[in-house]
Amino acid sequence: MFAVTTPVGIAIGLAVFGPGESEGVKLVLLTGVMSALSAGMLIYATCVEMLAGDFVLDPHLWRSSVGRQALALCALLAGVAAMGAVGIVGE
Repeated sequence: MFAVTTPVGIAIGLAVFGPGESEGVKLVLLTGVMSALSAGMLIYATCVEMLAGDFVLDPHLWRSSVGRQALALCALLAGVAAMGAVGIVGE
């Protein structure tokens, strides 16, 4: 899918802005919309597919002790905090 969508996205970007146009309100608006869409897709994939598979549908975690389950949740939250810190520092 990525191999198809990347060239299509590049072609759409060139068609909308033309080669060499890298400033303006249209560019800022489109950048914001595309960032919001990609962030939404990442959040959906994380919450629905990855977390459900790891925390809800994993029988190994069901049989684990409460301490191990709490450790898994703490590791998840530490990862969320680390990614938030990377996002804040990256700006």
